[in-house]
Amino acid sequence: MIKIKLDKRNTNLHTDAGLQLLDKSIDKVGIIESYTISNDGVVISGNARHEKISAKITKEPIVIETDGTEAIIIKRTDIESNTKKFHEASILANTTAHKNYNPDNDLIEEIAVEYDIDVVEVGFDVIEDNYDETDYSEKNKEFDANDFEDQKYTIKLEFTEDDYNFVKDKIKQLGQSPEKILYDALVSL
Repeated sequence: MIKIKLDKRNTNLHTDAGLQLLDKSIDKVGIIESYTISNDGVVISGNARHEKISAKITKEPIVIETDGTEAIIIKRTDIESNTKKFHEASILANTTAHKNYNPDNDLIEEIAVEYDIDVVEVGFDVIEDNYDETDYSEKNKEFDANDFEDQKYTIKLEFTEDDYNFVKDKIKQLGQSPEKILYDALVSL
């Protein structure tokens, strides 16, 4: 039996919400998705699933070998179509994948350079930072309001999902809209 190992350079950092949803999915409907490993046992796709599943299962995993030219279909004999469990499994599979994606942009860039990978070709959305010398977002949010005169600027804030939810909760506690808080902060300068 091959020893399965997590990818030490996994480019998905995952999210707390996604990992919690993955736990819920496994507890509620069991293991509904497989994962893919390399020929030497390193997880290609499904690091979080392997980590969560390996802690919860007692049976040896079933390894199906393929060269990638044939579809692998898993038949769950305990799930009948058009039932509550069927629809829960379907929804959980899609929402867990969506909510548990948090790309490690620096690692993706590092691997892309190292292996000459065109990240756009493999579906990764590249966000270009076109900062010029008057852009203050990279300078600890320090700026001189006089530089802005009567011009309009867009302020872009980037958060992880957890940071966003934290800030959102704090703003709710203030009882104001995010726009009002930002406007008040800028006016007070």
